[in-house]
Amino acid sequence: MRVAVIGAGYAGLAAAVELAGSGIAPVVFEAARELGGRARRVLIEGQPLDNGQHILSGAYTELLRLMLRVGAPHAEHLQRMPFRLVILPEFRLERGPLPGRPGLAIGLLGARGLNWPERMRAAGMLHALARAGYRT
Repeated sequence: MRVAVIGAGYAGLAAAVELAGSGIAPVVFEAARELGGRARRVLIEGQPLDNGQHILSGAYTELLRLMLRVGAPHAEHLQRMPFRLVILPEFRLERGPLPGRPGLAIGLLGARGLNWPERMRAAGMLHALARAGYRT
């Protein structure tokens, strides 16, 4: 059987690894000059930057599993940091110092750029997600 994988981003390369693990040798086609899709390295004003931080997160257990499967020493390549979102000086949301829901609550209480109704709606959404079985 001949199998073509279109695209050499995370999804395409993961599919190729799974196929190869099943004994099928796929052919991967990529239109760009570099592999990686949206997570490829880019040059900005001559400075090489990894463009995948919006995709790669330590919470992506399947990606970490894939990295281990292909022999990538992921612990050496990932910098683990607490959640922090800063958009200009007007907006800042950081996880609190406690784990789990208390850390989320402290983060929402200390957020900059959210009014109280927005904080309460965010807390309500997180509570609804938890009731529906999602880990928040």
